[in-house]
Amino acid sequence: QASFIMPGQLKYNQLSNRGKDGEKANPENRSYQVLCFLLLCLCVLLTYILILNKDSIICSDKDDPVQSQEKLKNNPKTLETEKEYNKGWSSFLDDEASTFSNLPLTWAKNRTIPDWIRGSYIKNGPSRKQFGDSRHYASYLDSWGKLNKFTFNGGSVSFSGRMIETGNYNKSMDKGVMVPTITLGKVEPKDWSLMEVMEGINNGFDNTNVMLWKLGPDDRNIGEYIAVTDYPYVHEVDPD
Repeated sequence: QASFIMPGQLKYNQLSNRGKDGEKANPENRSYQVLCFLLLCLCVLLTYILILNKDSIICSDKDDPVQSQEKLKNNPKTLETEKEYNKGWSSFLDDEASTFSNLPLTWAKNRTIPDWIRGSYIKNGPSRKQFGDSRHYASYLDSWGKLNKFTFNGGSVSFSGRMIETGNYNKSMDKGVMVPTITLGKVEPKDWSLMEVMEGINNGFDNTNVMLWKLGPDDRNIGEYIAVTDYPYVHEVDPD
């Protein structure tokens, strides 16, 4: 048995294949070593099957789900079906980054909202996945957040909306191109380079595009409204 003293006075022991007083190790220990070696070989084989072979997630030559979806979307038969049955969804996931305030909402049919419904309903959600360049987020969940507010007041309804102008969002707006940040998915058509990954780590993550919470009592003039995600970073917003 050989001992080594490493910096910080930490002691590591290197075990030989001999037991106490130099006698040969127990045959059971030898069997244990053989078993460990076989398990290691099994792990290497599974790693190759799951990751490195041509049908793996990384090296597969098959179309990924996004490419398959694009091919299906561009199929003439699919386009014809879209036009016939799916009229309202073609622009559902398009960018909508405009700012507007108190737009009155009306109904085509002569219907009204009950007078007793009063207050504001505010929803947070992804709304912008592209800036001035050709790049865009492959995952809709990486799109920058926007607050949409519906205000009910005595039978009338108004609609307001504004992007959550975080630090990284404003950087992208100022530069006119997508600034590297930490994202859930990749960026298309050209993913982050190594240098951009480093820049993204430095910029961090501040895209609070999931929920809006109110902290404090029921009085709207007391307390805070915060835009949040699963990430421990929030933005305080003015509901007006």
